[in-house]
Amino acid sequence: MARSMVISPRRSDALVEDCRRNPQERHFLVYPILFTYRHAIEPAMKWILTMYGGQAANDIAHHNLWELWKLCREVIDAVGDQDGAINIVERIVKQMHDLDKSALAFRYGIDKNNKPPKLPEGLYDPENIRDVMKGVGHFFDGTDGMLSDLAGGSP
Repeated sequence: MARSMVISPRRSDALVEDCRRNPQERHFLVYPILFTYRHAIEPAMKWILTMYGGQAANDIAHHNLWELWKLCREVIDAVGDQDGAINIVERIVKQMHDLDKSALAFRYGIDKNNKPPKLPEGLYDPENIRDVMKGVGHFFDGTDGMLSDLAGGSP
């Protein structure tokens, strides 16, 4: 049976709302916002792999989003992608992975040299980040539902 996996953690949404009310906060809150959304992507992919990935589920005891994505992509490609959304989600997962490869950069907001993680210019629109991540969440929800249906209602 499909499990809802919308990537919209309440904490991130609350932080985004705080940024909307207090725009000066977005430069400080961008790190915990990205951390919680990055963290939400990881279990979404691990769920897909655990429930539908067969042997691929044996290789998920890590935090490498890109490696998890490649395994997820194999599972999804095996049944087909009707609307091409997989390529968009792939770019988003890759960007999130490239920003924080170890799942630690956004957690602490500083690196081992006491410097904040390097973010690309223009990545400080928390409402856009939230909206994009909701779209990613809908992709994983839909993928879970599709795979569950193909498995006969239960993985």
